[in-house]
Amino acid sequence: SIPVPVTPDGSFHIPALPPGRYRINILAAAGSIYVKSLRAAGRELADYTLDLNASAQLEIVVSTKLAKLNGTVQRSQPDSLPGFIALEKIGAPSGVTGQSLTYGVADTGAFDAGAIAPGNYRLYAFEELDLIYLRDPNFLKKFAPR
Repeated sequence: SIPVPVTPDGSFHIPALPPGRYRINILAAAGSIYVKSLRAAGRELADYTLDLNASAQLEIVVSTKLAKLNGTVQRSQPDSLPGFIALEKIGAPSGVTGQSLTYGVADTGAFDAGAIAPGNYRLYAFEELDLIYLRDPNFLKKFAPR
């Protein structure tokens, strides 16, 4: 992991790296931006992986125009646990930060995902959820048909 700061004009410089495959992570305060496009040598890097064999020009386009999501979950029984909401971004490449997001549900059943990247999502409601399972990119897929 090599953190690279962005200058006020939006440019950045990554020091010389040995050839290889690199995963690009763009970090910002939650709910502030999302990545619209990530390109290297004119090619979209859909999985955020850069196969570096020579110098490359990266172009990262971000946006602050986020979507908002909130709602209410109906409980199966009045005394069931408040639970969790898991959002899975449809079409997000496996392993990309933000592929699945988790939010707590209040006693009233209300949840607020706040600001998220626009797109299509599957929403899953769980009474109980060990968050370690969300590290497995295939965990939520088994619930998709429901």
